[in-house]
Amino acid sequence: MNRNFIKIKSSLFKIFLLALGWAIAGAIFAINDYMSVAHFAKGIGINTDVEFNFSRNLITSVLIASIGGILIGATEAFYFQRKFRNLSFGKALTLKTLFYSAGLISLIFIGSFVYHSIFAGRFVFHPDVIAGVKNHMFSKLFWAQILTWSSVILITQFVLVTSDKFGQGVLVQFLLGKYHKPKTETRIFMFLDIKSATTIAEKLQHKKYFELLNDFFSDITDPIIYNKGEIYQYVGDEITVSWTLENGIENNNCIDCYFEIKDIINSLSAKYIEKYNLVPEFKAGLHLGELITGEVGVVKKEIVFSGDVLNTTSRIQAECNKQNCSLLISEDLVKVLHTDSKYDLEDLGKIKLKGKDEMIRLFSVTARTQIL
Repeated sequence: MNRNFIKIKSSLFKIFLLALGWAIAGAIFAINDYMSVAHFAKGIGINTDVEFNFSRNLITSVLIASIGGILIGATEAFYFQRKFRNLSFGKALTLKTLFYSAGLISLIFIGSFVYHSIFAGRFVFHPDVIAGVKNHMFSKLFWAQILTWSSVILITQFVLVTSDKFGQGVLVQFLLGKYHKPKTETRIFMFLDIKSATTIAEKLQHKKYFELLNDFFSDITDPIIYNKGEIYQYVGDEITVSWTLENGIENNNCIDCYFEIKDIINSLSAKYIEKYNLVPEFKAGLHLGELITGEVGVVKKEIVFSGDVLNTTSRIQAECNKQNCSLLISEDLVKVLHTDSKYDLEDLGKIKLKGKDEMIRLFSVTARTQIL
């Protein structure tokens, strides 16, 4: 499957979810407005069916809310997702909320013109429409709308920023309680770390080396996400990525992920040379196996994996130096993949990994040269 299509599909899905959520919020607010008006109108003898056009208010509210959700979703997917990734939680939340609140005022202003134009049956710049808009903009209703929708924006941004900080899909798993009770599942793991990290750290010193790690992990995030990987943890110069079995073998996502990381780092080589006078090289090990997944902790709760597959994957990655290769995968993983058309696999035979009693068959993987 074309990777650009996957990126667009992922972005469109995010936009759809935000538009749907905002449309539902718009419908709830319109219904709440009607019920509030109906409650007070009944006490003073006003017929709300005549004085209050519920269907028009509902359609207008849902339409404007949907447009707002689409605009926020598009901005998040195509701009803020990368631009604000390295900001602190509080700063990202504050700046994005202020930006969208300013956009909200503009949207309500435009929406007010549309509403009063439909209500009056006049052109949008007719004096009656402009007068209605002015009355609305200086009314308590307008500021109530701003406060209400600013709250929706704040909640939306909190969920999005928190989701990024937790990791792809982790927040949803917590909310749904997917792993509140430990589950047995089969997962694919990739342990990836920077080669000669100790030497690089000594050369760059602590602060510059930390900046290098931040840049590297930031730059490789998109290839991981678009290949349906889940970032499990960072340990020093190493990152651990996991896939469910289905997501990992679909279109060889777990293998594609490594080579797309390689492509993106190569494409950014000029940036790394200018900033650090080097381009980070890396190695990775891939393996699959059964393990237990569940929530642990009280104050700092996490979803953790427990099983020998993690230890084995780490040992496979460490074997890269001995075998003089950059990517090693286990025989168990090879059996479930379809790598014939894109990659060349070299059987290295059964190898005894450090700290393991049983030998394991490993394969080195290289991308097949495309002949045009």
